[in-house]
Amino acid sequence: MLVGDPKQSIYRFRRADVTVWRRVEDDFTTRGLGRVLPLTDNFRSLPPILGFVEATVGQLLDQPIDGATLQPFEVPFLPVDARRDPVPPEAEPVVELLLAEPPDDEKVLADPLRAAEARAIAARALELHAAGTPWREMALLLPGWGLPRAVRVGARRGGGADLRPAH
Repeated sequence: MLVGDPKQSIYRFRRADVTVWRRVEDDFTTRGLGRVLPLTDNFRSLPPILGFVEATVGQLLDQPIDGATLQPFEVPFLPVDARRDPVPPEAEPVVELLLAEPPDDEKVLADPLRAAEARAIAARALELHAAGTPWREMALLLPGWGLPRAVRVGARRGGGADLRPAH
């Protein structure tokens, strides 16, 4: 029996290799060496977060990079069922998508666009905090480690206090 989450095998810093998972999965399914039981219950994330991921990124994750078939390092998207209590209707939105306007240059460059994104994130975080949302109840899903500093700088440049990183 193969139990686990192949998407957790993407963490190279743990020396994980998703291709190992995929080879064992293939042996189990094509050669009859065992059973693959997908884990579809999620007890960690709120239903709106999972719904947002499924409606946006989930569709992209099912597309092969080369356009033909999934490679051994690609894992097909598997929607999961949220098993946490639903969000009360009076709660603030659980998921927000902030769109930053690119600078008015002819060519959009990455650094100015990242700076605009950082200012938008910082402004929204400061707005939420001023309205009573504690810092500990805010989370950012980031693609890398460079953005947290940019968000803090964006908050200072926007006239707000320095945002504190979580410890």
